[in-house]
Amino acid sequence: MAKTKTKTSFKEDFQKHPVVFSMVFVVLSIIALVILFMNIGSISTIWPTSTTINEKKLDLVKVQEELQVAMNELNEIQLDEESFINHNADFWITERDGNAKVNIQKRINGAAARHGVSLSSVGAVRADKISDGIFIMTTSIRGEGPLKSIIDFLGELQGVQPRFYWQSILLRPKNVKTLSNIMITGGIQVIAIEDERMTRLLIDKE
Repeated sequence: MAKTKTKTSFKEDFQKHPVVFSMVFVVLSIIALVILFMNIGSISTIWPTSTTINEKKLDLVKVQEELQVAMNELNEIQLDEESFINHNADFWITERDGNAKVNIQKRINGAAARHGVSLSSVGAVRADKISDGIFIMTTSIRGEGPLKSIIDFLGELQGVQPRFYWQSILLRPKNVKTLSNIMITGGIQVIAIEDERMTRLLIDKE
């Protein structure tokens, strides 16, 4: 009759073959140490050193500073855009106000006629580009009229929109003895917007 193999416990096996189990334990320990050293970088990532923590803190501070600078610049841009939009009536917009080179002269001549100022000349309007789609339109005038007429003429031009800016102005009496008429000479400038994107931005906010 064949002998039946009985199951032995780990303790009994260890007692029978202590040398074998000791060698297996040593081999497993060596393997574990090798794995530990191979993964030392990963472990340092999971448990960062104080140096790594300080470096990360400095990186975070730098990012926060850069973010604050970016936010400040964005706020300045938004403020500039708001100011630009709020002054939309001051700018000559071709789509809204017509051809600047023609209509600026018409407005000056109209104001002079309404207030009894005789203009001997209104110069051709010159366009000087200051940026993409933005121009300074400049013209010159020469004329004369009674003091009150000159004052009323200047008052109307001061209040018109788009806004007229005096580049220069000279008032002097035609006759020092009588002071009957005042002669006026000056240069007038207007800011004209011809950029399509800026035009849409300004007109859509009206």
